[in-house]
Amino acid sequence: MGDSYPSITIPYMVDLFKQGKLEILKDIIKEYNPEDMNQAVEDSLKGVTLKPVIDWEKV
Repeated sequence: MGDSYPSITIPYMVDLFKQGKLEILKDIIKEYNPEDMNQAVEDSLKGVTLKPVIDWEKV
């Protein structure tokens, strides 16, 4: 969570989820093919995704 305050950030994110404004699999986690690993890193640094996941089964 970087330098956020979990006691504030987590309840805020839970509230967004309950309101239907946050889709965990769509908004937080993004899957990438192994050949797109550099894009995954770039997206993470830019804030496009919070959790880039490399799907090694797509090799």
